[in-house]
Amino acid sequence: MSSSIQKLADALDSQAFSSRMGGAHGAGGMPPPPPPEDDTGFTKDQLSSQLSQIGSTDSERSDLISKVVSNFDKADANGDGKVSMQEAMAYDQSSQSRSTSSSTTDTSTASTTSSSQSDAALMHKLMELARAYGPGSDAFNSTSSLTVTA
Repeated sequence: MSSSIQKLADALDSQAFSSRMGGAHGAGGMPPPPPPEDDTGFTKDQLSSQLSQIGSTDSERSDLISKVVSNFDKADANGDGKVSMQEAMAYDQSSQSRSTSSSTTDTSTASTTSSSQSDAALMHKLMELARAYGPGSDAFNSTSSLTVTA
């Protein structure tokens, strides 16, 4: 295999791997900061205000805050009228485990469909690249061949 095709294959492998992994720590590769030491929590009104300020700029955070605001009494485990970061994370985890157990079939079907679609898109891109750089193109003047298997 020529070095340019090998570089292309390596780049495609890297992109496919990182898209499957979804970035281990999210945007920028950095984990979120730890909660402050004096995390006394936020009232329902404060969380609603934060939600309107965030808007759609941080969908993961806004989803969590929205869930907490909608179910504030359940999320406020100690009943002090405020939800701390620990309470919010505990509530989120418990609500995810409940929804995961009730929708395992739906999720697996959706992920299989999504995986099939991304595999098909990747194969399509590979075929375009093989057509562009394969035998008979001006960019490829050796007698090598390219084999793609799924």
